Amino acid sequence: MGSYTEEQILPASFVVPVPSTFYPIVGAAIMLKGMTAQFLLRRCFKVEPRHTILVHAAAGEVGFLLSMGVMPLVPLSLPSMMQYTATREELLETVGELFANVASGVLKVRVTKTYPLAEAAKAHADLEGRKTSGSIVLIFS
Repeated sequence: MGSYTEEQILPASFVVPVPSTFYPIVGAAIMLKGMTAQFLLRRCFKVEPRHTILVHAAAGEVGFLLSMGVMPLVPLSLPSMMQYTATREELLETVGELFANVASGVLKVRVTKTYPLAEAAKAHADLEGRKTSGSIVLIFS
């Protein structure tokens, strides 16, 4: 599943509804990073109020979400989100919790720049050159 395309044919089980109250750019910005933070907290290791946590690389977007105090990260050995969203039920539960946290204002989505799809190479260069922070989103017109 690539994201550098205007249209894509996917199995229906891979697609999740984005709340109508979300701007499409917000949905695009939060999906991967937010779901990563959610599965680390709720599925890899269920973080409870009594746990002490350490967030590495809090300057990145996943670290930013984790360090907001809502999604703390426990260091683990390279888990994959696909292991924790293998069924449609797990996928919808994960994205449902994520969207609820965004809608309630618990999680803030930082979209700092958008690029036309035709400028994907420039977006990558800016990322590699550390010229961006927060989320960047490729858009098509």
